[in-house]
Amino acid sequence: MHETRCIICGKRKPGLEIDTSTFMFKSFKKLVYTKRKLLRQETKKRDYTLVVCKECFPTYYKLYRSYRNRKIFYIAILILGLFVAVLSGSLAALLYLIIIAALLFILLLLSFIPKLKVKINHINLKEK
Repeated sequence: MHETRCIICGKRKPGLEIDTSTFMFKSFKKLVYTKRKLLRQETKKRDYTLVVCKECFPTYYKLYRSYRNRKIFYIAILILGLFVAVLSGSLAALLYLIIIAALLFILLLLSFIPKLKVKINHINLKEK
């Protein structure tokens, strides 16, 4: 069995597995690899599975919900920008929109929180 590590606390604990097949996760992984290579840190292949442990789940859920809301906000900004660019009919406006989209994608990568492989329908995080 593979070793598991929590993405929040970094400890070796069992937990809910992270979905690593998404485009954002692969982009994030490349960003981290490039950062480590530029800083001349160790870039060897990690041989463990990323999970969220039970103790860190409330923190993970808050971070993921914040990331998801930010992603929706950025998409809304891009749709509004596309609407304005099409109405203006200017090629420069479309080029600016492409630049803004690239910057928003980078900002989204900086705050990236991957989703879980398991779907969770109802979560009660209130302490009793």
